[in-house]
Amino acid sequence: MPPPPSKTVSRDYRVRPFEAGVRGNLKFVALLNYLQDAAVAHAGELGVDHPAGPAGPLAWVLVRYHVALDRYPYFGDTVRVTTWAQGWRGLLAVREFAIEDAGGGSFGAATSGWALVDTVKRRPVRPWEHLPTVPLAAKRMIEDDFAELPASDEAGRKRVFEVRMHDLDVNGHVNNAIYVEWALESVPAATWDTQRPFRVEAHFRKMGFRADRICCYAAPVAGEEQSGREWRHRLVREADGVELARLRTCWRALDRAEIPGFAG
Repeated sequence: MPPPPSKTVSRDYRVRPFEAGVRGNLKFVALLNYLQDAAVAHAGELGVDHPAGPAGPLAWVLVRYHVALDRYPYFGDTVRVTTWAQGWRGLLAVREFAIEDAGGGSFGAATSGWALVDTVKRRPVRPWEHLPTVPLAAKRMIEDDFAELPASDEAGRKRVFEVRMHDLDVNGHVNNAIYVEWALESVPAATWDTQRPFRVEAHFRKMGFRADRICCYAAPVAGEEQSGREWRHRLVREADGVELARLRTCWRALDRAEIPGFAG
């Protein structure tokens, strides 16, 4: 359960047709958009959505994500996202999310780490030196110290994506949800046919821009080659070899009725 309402904000989202996948469940990337929308709304209520530093404007940049689902919402379901500011981990502002249905039943949870960046110097700043005091709630939905994620083996699968205009956000760089979309898309169709992701951990390291070609490497964790239950991912800009993101995804078997061709 989330903390008291005075420290939180809740938003309700109804799963629309274009947010549902081929089996009717909410797409993982659409869920990430819900989380970001709720976070922006709460930051606005707290008056910290557009902070300013001595050298100019500051911007929030998502650095870490850990999202875990118990079950998926489906087309037509209401998804209630409740979010709150939890505290600090080094220079990261930690934000938590409870993901529930209309009756308060759990769909899942998420935790995230955000850096406040000087847009002129392009460097993180100490958030507490530039922000008003905001109410914090100590509860964490997922205990995660945001340790370094393991790298993917580049001998694994590789897909290349070119950044489109549609992939860019208001800051002119690739939106974080697109990195997750690319990582999930790099998992083979055979895995998608019998499983779906229920846990995603991401570390967003550098920015991607229009027309960049991004190499997405994906490899199953040793011992998981046959089951495909856990994958490691690296997203690397082709032109200079800079690593943009690193992810770990965990997958769970579909219910039998959701598997194509299953008849009983």
